[in-house]
Amino acid sequence: PAPAGAGALPAGFFDDPYEDAKARKIDLEKETRAKEARESEDLDKLLTEVRQVEREQYEEDAEDDDALEMREELEQMSYKGRLARLMVRSEALRNKRRPD
Repeated sequence: PAPAGAGALPAGFFDDPYEDAKARKIDLEKETRAKEARESEDLDKLLTEVRQVEREQYEEDAEDDDALEMREELEQMSYKGRLARLMVRSEALRNKRRPD
């Protein structure tokens, strides 16, 4: 008995891919649909990953924006406090210079 697959033609035996598939008894339409399904699944997975990364990046950016806003508010409060102290000091100096 001949070994299994001994009479099978190797892939690429014919130059024409259709004739090659036909000689090896491969249904090109079925293979094409299966390949497209795999590629579609891969694309869906990739898109899901991209969306997840974008969502995480958006959340990080939002957190960074909130932190920056808080920092700016604290800085403004600090400036207002310094301004208030300077105004009190200025008023005190003006009152000292005024003759009664």
